[in-house]
Amino acid sequence: QTLMHKQMQQGFEQFTQRRAMVHFCGSYAGAQQFGASTMGDNGGDTKALTWMLGHGMNGHINTSCDMWPGHAAGIHFGFLMPWSQHNNWASCQQPWFLSKEGLTTYQKYAKLRYALLPYIYSAAHTGCQTGMPIMRAMPLVYPNDAVCENLTTQYMLGDFLLTAVFTDNVYLPEGKWIDYWTGKFHYGPAKIKTEYPQDCGGPLFVKGGAILPMWPPVISIGEVQPQTILLDIYPHGESRFVLYEDDGVTLEYMKNRIAATEIICRENQSEIRVEIYPRKGIYTNMPKTRSYELTLHTPKPASIFVNQVERPIDYVQDKETILLYVDESSTDNPITILVSKQE
Repeated sequence: QTLMHKQMQQGFEQFTQRRAMVHFCGSYAGAQQFGASTMGDNGGDTKALTWMLGHGMNGHINTSCDMWPGHAAGIHFGFLMPWSQHNNWASCQQPWFLSKEGLTTYQKYAKLRYALLPYIYSAAHTGCQTGMPIMRAMPLVYPNDAVCENLTTQYMLGDFLLTAVFTDNVYLPEGKWIDYWTGKFHYGPAKIKTEYPQDCGGPLFVKGGAILPMWPPVISIGEVQPQTILLDIYPHGESRFVLYEDDGVTLEYMKNRIAATEIICRENQSEIRVEIYPRKGIYTNMPKTRSYELTLHTPKPASIFVNQVERPIDYVQDKETILLYVDESSTDNPITILVSKQE
């Protein structure tokens, strides 16, 4: 159960010189270095989640289970996990067979999934370097919070997204949390009962300070990566994110042909400061230039400066967000965005 996975992964890569995507239902400790794990034919419910969380606690950074698309909750869970597997060989629950409402929900989450790929892919790079899983059991992230010890219906997806599945009840650890669907603020520690839009399948919260790199709308992963990265930022205190990118196909990442972009956000009572550092590293087909579209979730500011040059405010009042477009600097200095708050 370990040598078989090793043979599949290494044999494919030696023959094709392209990275393998091997997944397996049964394995021993150590097999995770050769592929991704799946919980098998178990319906994609809370039992599967419990197993996935256990796998993450034991070094499996990339886990999944069969998606259950016949219910909005199953779609919610299926698209908000390390890798999504729509495998309904026995159920005939392909998207085009769903109800009109089911198809709408499926499309909503598929678009969200593709948008979040830079965020999830960066979490995969982090896991490769540190062993921290993409799907993180709550006690792994909050070891000193006793309430988190037995939470088996929620988890952190990467650093900043708290996902709850098959339940409306959520426990929010200490700190600021934002309901992704409604934009409402909450402060933990707190146990809350959530409500979410009809076309959603479960609760999704963003941790205060979140920096979420996202792709513009795409319907597939093509050979050419998007030149523009969307940065969805929820300022709170000081936070940091490293966006990792590579060519997505070859084995060059093992030779450290990777680009890393560090993004830092600092907030205090008077201002918000965002710094986007130049990409470090290079890989095949890397976009030669880079633009960023920032969404800062904060009320209307007094002023905005980009690299000490004042910018007009493009403000969306109903969402309390600032929309800002910047281009990667040709120098070694970071792009610096300074937002002064209203008194």
